[in-house]
Amino acid sequence: MRILMINNYFSNTGGADVYTYAVGKLLRENGHEVFFFATDEKPYFEENYEYSNYFPRNINYKSLSKLELIKHNFRPFYNFEAESKLNNYLKLIKPDIVHCNCIFFNLSPSVLNACYKNNIPVVMTLHGPQLMCPSVKMMYKSEAYCSDKLCISGNPIHCIANRCLDNSLIKSIGITSEFVFRKIHGLYNRISGFICPSNAILELARMSGISEDKLFLVNNFVDKSLFNNEVHSQNEGYFLFVGRLSREKGAHYLVKAMSKLPKDVKLHIVGTGQEEDNLKAQSLNLPNVEFLGFKSGNELQNEYKNCIATVIPCDWFENFPTTIIESFTYGKPVIGSRIGGIPEMIDDGINGITFEPRNIDELAQAIYKFHINNELACKMGENGRLKAEKHYTPDTYYSKLIQVYNNCTFGECVNL
Repeated sequence: MRILMINNYFSNTGGADVYTYAVGKLLRENGHEVFFFATDEKPYFEENYEYSNYFPRNINYKSLSKLELIKHNFRPFYNFEAESKLNNYLKLIKPDIVHCNCIFFNLSPSVLNACYKNNIPVVMTLHGPQLMCPSVKMMYKSEAYCSDKLCISGNPIHCIANRCLDNSLIKSIGITSEFVFRKIHGLYNRISGFICPSNAILELARMSGISEDKLFLVNNFVDKSLFNNEVHSQNEGYFLFVGRLSREKGAHYLVKAMSKLPKDVKLHIVGTGQEEDNLKAQSLNLPNVEFLGFKSGNELQNEYKNCIATVIPCDWFENFPTTIIESFTYGKPVIGSRIGGIPEMIDDGINGITFEPRNIDELAQAIYKFHINNELACKMGENGRLKAEKHYTPDTYYSKLIQVYNNCTFGECVNL
């Protein structure tokens, strides 16, 4: 099968980018011809990608003058350059199916029109609630989780009324306008199937009006090399946070929880982001909290290997975080918020502990429970490894993905 993977970036700028390339590699390993389409943001995953001359420009809006912003203000709504370049690209490579990932605000839904005009079926992975929530994060004023889901089941005007994007009226009007534009023009109706990493995102999509026969549950996976990891019963006595240091990821709740715990309870924070300085200021009197910056490769592996457990204290709709799977492959349990798809991954009391988002006391209790009972942490970590081996391998993912492709391309029956 000839498959075109589409994503805003063909470089490592975020989770959707890494996922897109990982899926492409997995498909190639199984004998498929895989192509990529993205903006020209570099460095690319493949330095000399043969067809990169078809990539449209990536516009850095933060660097534009007011005049240039006016010139490009319609581009996030509908990117005519992306449509034109993709149209020529499709005629050249003639794919059997297109797999879209994150195309919002950059490539835009214009790429769906190009596929439609060339009579090529499209599937899309729902990496988050972008299709259902104008502000993307499902947070009021970028501070509190939108548990009412007002825009999903009702009117997106709530995004403006609540200033859901950065607590800014202007930004919220802009983002809602884009949302309404794509709703009116119905370009996403041309997608044959939506790949949902979690039941949580599948339910949001169903609530938003997407037909159930277009929704397919396919859990995320991690690289097969991670399953070669030995389960480490030993640790160096610290808990681990890995991720972007932004408000919605909840690291500030974790630091608050650490302030309630004995000083021999240690925390390693791996990652960078806009909240880093605030978090360091918040931790000034906490010598047991250590900021390690960005880590990858062997350094990150060692952090996983030597921790007691990992912690995911997020306060937004976390779809199906691969950090949980990665932790499981090292035989480490996970402490996570009961939000989004996290409760589907963490079986409370079996391979980890869940807690109510923003509940500092409950989070602190979960950390302390593992701190004083290493045997319990080891047992739950072993259970996590078993779950990862059963549900989150590349082979399991590929088997389900190819069924979705076949269904959307040839109309074959899918039973996932």
